[in-house]
Amino acid sequence: MEDTLRVFVVVVCLFLECNGSYFTDLISTFSLDPSNPPTGAKKVPGPPGGKIEALKFTPDAPPIYLSGPTAANLITTVHNSKDLTFYTEFMMPRALDKDEVWEFFSLQGGSQEILFSIGLMKRSDAGGPIEDGNSAKGNLKQILYISQYIPKQKGSVEHIYIMKDEFKPGQWYKLLVRIRTGGKEVKLDEPANIRVRKRREVEKVEAQIRVNCNEVGRIQLKNGPFDDYVPYGFASFGCILEKQNVSSGLKAARRFPGPMIKTQIINGPLAFKFYSPCDADFDKQEIPSEPLANEYSDAKLKEFLALSAAGSYRTSLTCPETDPTRYRGETWRHPTDSCILYRCSNKTKVVEEWICLECKDPKTKKMYREGEKWIDSEDVCKEHECRRKGFKKYAPRTITCRDPPLTKDDCEGLEPVKLQNECCPKCGNETCSLDRKYYMGCKRTCSDGPDFVCPTKKPGCHCPEGYAENEDRLCIKLGNCPCRSGKIVYQPGQTAVRSSCSTCVCIYGKMKCFSRCYG
Repeated sequence: MEDTLRVFVVVVCLFLECNGSYFTDLISTFSLDPSNPPTGAKKVPGPPGGKIEALKFTPDAPPIYLSGPTAANLITTVHNSKDLTFYTEFMMPRALDKDEVWEFFSLQGGSQEILFSIGLMKRSDAGGPIEDGNSAKGNLKQILYISQYIPKQKGSVEHIYIMKDEFKPGQWYKLLVRIRTGGKEVKLDEPANIRVRKRREVEKVEAQIRVNCNEVGRIQLKNGPFDDYVPYGFASFGCILEKQNVSSGLKAARRFPGPMIKTQIINGPLAFKFYSPCDADFDKQEIPSEPLANEYSDAKLKEFLALSAAGSYRTSLTCPETDPTRYRGETWRHPTDSCILYRCSNKTKVVEEWICLECKDPKTKKMYREGEKWIDSEDVCKEHECRRKGFKKYAPRTITCRDPPLTKDDCEGLEPVKLQNECCPKCGNETCSLDRKYYMGCKRTCSDGPDFVCPTKKPGCHCPEGYAENEDRLCIKLGNCPCRSGKIVYQPGQTAVRSSCSTCVCIYGKMKCFSRCYG
């Protein structure tokens, strides 16, 4: 096992996103005890322009073996690189129990011994894991741990490296891990033996899988290590855990629906053969959802790989300050204006675009949106509509009136009405608001009182018989008309004492006064 350990050089870069927008370089150096490096190893510089250091091993060591789900998440940083990169996003939907550990990455040696793992665990800020009795000495936090297992003759020694920052539920984080192999051959180990460290029992968890060829890998942790796994494009997370009852008690069974990247890792610049559900030769039965149209391209893949290996780690796959998080290439409509389309550009900037047709009236210069209609400013019998046929806007439409034309018989014995801004005559009632009727009459207001007599009847929209218009220009019953006396308004039936002998009452909009003194 010591020979197996010598094969791999590990460089870990953690880029964590707390706001759904950027990678942030929180840890730039990961050291495996530089004062006491493993046998055959020495410190070497990391990628150019960075602060990362690595350990380099002798070239005659045995191959590295990767577990299936891990292999599904490994990508080459650049085409001429011999490093491996693990990238994913995760969210904790709930707080961990104090004895839970969620492990979502592991690297195995040839004898199935786990050499390297990453996951989430509870830890006291006083230092040390909970099982060491440190929980009483400080506050418990949910942290990311990185474990390295050093094989020994009597088992292995575990070294745990802890992120200082706490990971909170309901928040998306990005994780990018680089593993330097030193150019050694790496093989896919089947069947994979992913261990699940959960010190109570393993709950049954299920997977829901969606496929979108435009995006990169995303997982969501729900009620267990790997519940909702959502592969996008050419990266995926491939582990589903199920609880099984066996004679010795509960154990975790791993079901792997198939990697989105099928790894064929050999010495040389092209370390992987990439598969996608968008490819014609991808086995559809490896995932339970149907692939979308073929949108995969080498250009998209190279772009993502270049992002992973970028010298500046403040590189984003999402547009900042969007809620919910929007990925590059994603489009969405304005919540209240469907004509405004937003797009997360390749430079991760939100671009606003007007997608509706606009028409300009050459006479009035007024602008109209697609679907709007308006009457010609010079000819009320011409109607315009803002719409296109192919690439041309429609010409004005001539409005045609009914044939035969309206007559008195159609309009309750009254002449049809032709409004100033309308082409065709209408029956009077069609021109009135809901509280009025069209008939031969007069305008009547509450101030006219109960004894009002129409001097000259004219056709028009009037309040119905028994109604009058109040100060708000609404038709109300005569009995509900208020009375005004100077600046004072009296409600129907309300009285006012004018003198020791006179009392007035509001009736039908007028104050009627009565004498209380006789003789």
